[in-house]
Amino acid sequence: MTLMKENRGGVRPGQGRKPIELSDREKKQLIKAARAKERETGRTVWDILIQLIYEGLSEKTQLTAIRIYQDAVISKQQHTTVEKRQYGLVILPEIMEVPEEFRSEGEQQGETAQDVLPR
Repeated sequence: MTLMKENRGGVRPGQGRKPIELSDREKKQLIKAARAKERETGRTVWDILIQLIYEGLSEKTQLTAIRIYQDAVISKQQHTTVEKRQYGLVILPEIMEVPEEFRSEGEQQGETAQDVLPR
């Protein structure tokens, strides 16, 4: 059995062309160019895209235009669940006194650790 080579790259996993990531600067330049062309022709990019969806040159062009439309319009929904839990009463252990041999000078004079610590 031989593996068929696809048009997307090599046979091994992870091979092939990597997706193109546009920087924010490139996106702004693209939007600026689209607006300039819109003023020049009087048609928006969305008008042209809709025309390609309904009157595309080929079925492949129409499917590509539909995919672009879906990616732009349909939001990606993320399903997150927040569980509300009620836990029982938390009981902390009693605070034991520090033995005399471990007390500092201030504690030996009657100050507690709570009096010494800043608030």
